Amino acid sequence: MPRSTQTMLVHADLVRSITATLRRRGIPRQDLEDGVADVQVRTLEFLRTHAAPDGILEWKKLCNKIAALLAIDALRKKKRRAKYDVDLCEDPDAYAADAHAERFWDPVDEARLMDVLAAQMNAAKIPAVAFVILDAEAAGTTRAEVGEELGLSESAVGKRLRAMRSAFRRHVAGSGLSSLTPPRARDVRARNGTRGR
Repeated sequence: MPRSTQTMLVHADLVRSITATLRRRGIPRQDLEDGVADVQVRTLEFLRTHAAPDGILEWKKLCNKIAALLAIDALRKKKRRAKYDVDLCEDPDAYAADAHAERFWDPVDEARLMDVLAAQMNAAKIPAVAFVILDAEAAGTTRAEVGEELGLSESAVGKRLRAMRSAFRRHVAGSGLSSLTPPRARDVRARNGTRGR
């Protein structure tokens, strides 16, 4: 990593700007230090496949966008946890498990697929917003909610997601892992005897 990148990521003005963005987006005060570190790490990951910004203003623009996406992600996770968090209870078995917890592959195969997906996204220089959409889909967040958070229409989120899935299936087929590709929604519905809406 170039020394200039290290210097810019810890620049006092940049850290203040990231902190302010995280605070405005609802990150609690006690989590700000960790939030800034997370933004710095995500920025480094982004810079592996993109040119570094020129000047402090461009650095702020990039890091503040990453901070905003990180805050959206944190809020979504908090909402998701709240949906299933029943606090202490006498009979935990009485509460249903997350419907998205069903696994289609064993953990080793899933890890291999995730490696393929990460390599594909790095090679294609996928924008940060794609990671947010994929994470939201994996978490079971509705496309309308994702669109509202990102300033996109529900159909635009769906279109981007379909394009990413299609590219992923092509990439997996070319890498010899086609037997591990996730089942299509219609195949899952057929297996479960349910119909799509």
